[in-house]
Amino acid sequence: MNSPKIVTLPKTELVGSRIITTLAKNETRILWEKFQKLLIAHNVPKEIPKYSIQIFDQQTSFSNMTAQTQFEKWAAIESQYFPNPPQELETIAVSGKYAVFVHKGLPSDFPKTAAFIYGQWIPNSRFDVDLRPHFEILPATYSPIDPKAEEEVWVPIK
Repeated sequence: MNSPKIVTLPKTELVGSRIITTLAKNETRILWEKFQKLLIAHNVPKEIPKYSIQIFDQQTSFSNMTAQTQFEKWAAIESQYFPNPPQELETIAVSGKYAVFVHKGLPSDFPKTAAFIYGQWIPNSRFDVDLRPHFEILPATYSPIDPKAEEEVWVPIK
């Protein structure tokens, strides 16, 4: 895996749905299915990137996260693409300094990417993980069943 790009993201307003889940429970698919149905029902263009967001509490770090650790999971898009969202959607903003990695492969391959980011790159970099949302940007062509799929992994740093 390659070293990341370091990016300072200006405030980006997103709109989406969220749940509280764990890695063991992993209701991500259900979240995305509901969110996709809302996008289709409101004629939101398919050609826009999607944001898969994770928000962890202050006590969570890569070293102490388990399959039972609860976190907030979002399915979202930039609010400019959904100017009049229905009431069941919420807004969230992301901004700040991020290390941006590229994950290639299936979601089931992601633990290898995470191990590199949190087990190798972060400890050997001049950065620490910041307590802000982590997220992936999924291109419009993204398919979770494509072994050649690529997504950007945005890790908040300080």
